[in-house]
Amino acid sequence: MKLIFKIPAIFNTKIFYSISLFEDKEGLEFNILKVEVKGNELNVIEDFKCYLFEDFINKLNNKYPLIVNVEGKEVMSRKVVIEKGYLKKVLFNADPRDFYIQELQLKENQVTYVSVIRCVVLSKFLNSLKERKFLILDVSLGSFGITSLFQFIDGQSISNGFFEISKNDTYPYSYEFRKDKEETRTVYRIDDRSYKGLELNAIAACINYLNVPNEQEFDNKNSLLDVEEYIYKERLKFFGISFLVITLLLVFISHFWNAYLQEKLIEKESLQLVNGQTQKIIEKLKKEKEIKNEIVIESGYNNSRFFYYAILEITNSIPDDILLTELSVYPITSKIRKDKEVICDVSSIEIKGETIYDLKFDKWIDLLQNESWIELVSIEKYVKEKNKNTEFIISIKLVN
Repeated sequence: MKLIFKIPAIFNTKIFYSISLFEDKEGLEFNILKVEVKGNELNVIEDFKCYLFEDFINKLNNKYPLIVNVEGKEVMSRKVVIEKGYLKKVLFNADPRDFYIQELQLKENQVTYVSVIRCVVLSKFLNSLKERKFLILDVSLGSFGITSLFQFIDGQSISNGFFEISKNDTYPYSYEFRKDKEETRTVYRIDDRSYKGLELNAIAACINYLNVPNEQEFDNKNSLLDVEEYIYKERLKFFGISFLVITLLLVFISHFWNAYLQEKLIEKESLQLVNGQTQKIIEKLKKEKEIKNEIVIESGYNNSRFFYYAILEITNSIPDDILLTELSVYPITSKIRKDKEVICDVSSIEIKGETIYDLKFDKWIDLLQNESWIELVSIEKYVKEKNKNTEFIISIKLVN
């Protein structure tokens, strides 16, 4: 069907269901058209009919939105002359707040076509769809909407089996309701497809939603105001809740991210503080060591503390691969005899030991020789016996 229409900007819908719901004393009847919009063409790609609500739900996919028309015993429709209090005549002085009201008013004419349904009835049906996550694009009441089909068909009247509307010279349209719905055999061809019965309500609801121009121009300014408010409130509620959830999620993430960054910053500052304090302690210890070295050196070997310091430093400097077998302080420089005084070298330390690697031994000797409190390191013995380690004796002369 080639049409001139405009899809509402809120949803750029391409596929949706157009549904006619009819209820009488015999029960429910659902006529469902699955409609696809391509360019300026409207195509019915599937159609269903069912008589139970459960079957109706099972035939739908809630990823596609709905256009709904409601007709039958719960809907009251009238053609009314517009005058003061005309709605009270339709509602028989009932409270208008208890009803959903739809009006189709001919422009420049004092006639309006009114359809009403109790709020509690329609809300129950809409809520049952809402619970199943369906999005409702539009809701219309009664069969007055099928007047938009006159621009596509030949003839002066249209009947859906429950309602018949005709073009009239007195008023633009006259209508007739039947007490009971009858199975109509009249088939109406629109473009390349045939429609009959309450399928006409479904396709008309779709056409009216898409704002297809009718040869008779209508004002829909009072069209089902409460239902439209319900639908848009649900949309706004959905977007509002989604926006709130996303905002709260971002706030939650930013809060924990900020806490994480602050924790890392505190850790780095603490580490820098500890490193700074450690560096200060190291510098302080270095200065203390230098001062103690100067004190020890100035004291000379006559001071017992000097010898204690020298022995400690020498033993700490011995590599792992060198075995210390003997360390002598004040080594005897001559043989002991009963008739002679024992002569000791009070400024020397003698070390005996064994080594495996010559290179490490040489490095150790160089290390000792560079100490400021050692005057001379002499190698007294360095002999390697067969299949044994190298035995050595060194003499360390301290600074006087």
